[in-house]
Amino acid sequence: MTEDGRPPGQSPEAFIAALYAAFGESVRAKLRGVGVDNGDDVEDLSQTVFLVALRSERRLPRDLKAAGLWLVAAARKIAANYQRLFRRTYEVQNNDAIDGAIAEPVDPEAALTLRILVHESAQRLDITEREILERYHFDGDRLVDLAKWLGLTKSGAHMRLRHIEARLAAIIEKKA
Repeated sequence: MTEDGRPPGQSPEAFIAALYAAFGESVRAKLRGVGVDNGDDVEDLSQTVFLVALRSERRLPRDLKAAGLWLVAAARKIAANYQRLFRRTYEVQNNDAIDGAIAEPVDPEAALTLRILVHESAQRLDITEREILERYHFDGDRLVDLAKWLGLTKSGAHMRLRHIEARLAAIIEKKA
């Protein structure tokens, strides 16, 4: 074995080719399983999975089973990105549905009660937590903006936001 775990003389391309032979169908099955139903898209995305594997070859597990799991997880992520981009590209806004939407809640009394409950529950959070929620949910700040403001990474800001939302949900649950 070489220091990176490959058999002596095996190139990265040969390692990925071996993985393709062993897990190509599993990757395509995962792509179909998460909703990629066009055959050409399944094949294109499958090739993308193995290109990512080739680029990440040094970080790929050397154990065949672990590498297969890595490939299937990569396929799920690539399919999610594909579907997100597809929706942005091809979904069209239905202006008639927007014009026909009800501007007022069906049950105004219940909506007001819920609004009061959320407002009172939010008062139990500290001022910074309330401002984070306000900036994200009402002002439309992106996670990147919150991260910069908080001095955190984007993922750190995301975790902080989710933690605050969970705390607020727990407070609301307790009061309800």
